[in-house]
Amino acid sequence: MNKSHLSESDRKVIESMLKAKNTQSKIAKLLGYLRSTISREIRRNISLRGGYRYQQAQKLSLMRQKDKRGKEVKITAELELKVQYYLLLNKI
Repeated sequence: MNKSHLSESDRKVIESMLKAKNTQSKIAKLLGYLRSTISREIRRNISLRGGYRYQQAQKLSLMRQKDKRGKEVKITAELELKVQYYLLLNKI
């Protein structure tokens, strides 16, 4: 349970397990995180349509990341295209 950040694949698992009506505790145990980490992830990234979407969660996570100097990462058009490209690659 010493993982520091959720990966995109972790977020995919969260989405699919939530759709299958699994509990946050079960998801946390499977992924090796604390239940509070999973709860925070879901609460932080719930969509306006009411549901957890891993792609949106990943994008928001990247936007919240900070560089080593403590400044927020700026989402440029180029970075957004790269994120969309990698998300499309993972759909296949």
